[in-house]
Amino acid sequence: AEAVRKMFAPLEDGGCEVRFPGGKSVRLAPLTDAELAMSSTAGDDGLWLPMLEKAFATVRNESRPAEKRKDVPTDLIARGGAAGPCIELLTGKRAKSLAVRRKSERDREPDDERIREVLPQLREAIKAAVKDRRLICCGTPKEVATPGIAGKHMYAVLGYDEEKDLVDVWNPWGNSFKPKGDSGLKNGYRTKGGRFSVPLDDFVRVFGGITFECE
Repeated sequence: AEAVRKMFAPLEDGGCEVRFPGGKSVRLAPLTDAELAMSSTAGDDGLWLPMLEKAFATVRNESRPAEKRKDVPTDLIARGGAAGPCIELLTGKRAKSLAVRRKSERDREPDDERIREVLPQLREAIKAAVKDRRLICCGTPKEVATPGIAGKHMYAVLGYDEEKDLVDVWNPWGNSFKPKGDSGLKNGYRTKGGRFSVPLDDFVRVFGGITFECE
């Protein structure tokens, strides 16, 4: 919490300077009424979340060629993006990705040979990152057959149970879902506040890969 507080420096005009751990700094004008309305779902958590979102969008917008920049930087967020640059900006450390699917399998479930190949690598990568409290994200392909899980969407890995080989996953949309039958690939996983657990054997069939913060 203290590290997050240090990222924000209030300005005399009511705006804020956001200083990212990687060294980038953004000075923001006070949020407009429209921006405040759009961030109303932040509830009682304060203005730091919409400020952080706007600062991230500004950095991302400025990194683009001039002809591809947006007049409103936050419009870029609605277009999606990759987890790696987000992790690197927020932590100041390098991010690394581990793909579950081969390039030829991006739109379909990986075959048994690929699963046997990648499963041990994925298990060790998740286990080590969770142990060291490093950020981990996982993304879904465009089409997902498992109910309750969105396609082409980024999730966070919050934990890993080595004994049960279960991955604790969180959907930032904060959804709830109740399977119509037993939890699993066919019926989905019981989800509350966006959080659910999925066996690693299922994880490799649902998610396209992980991106994690390096040491």
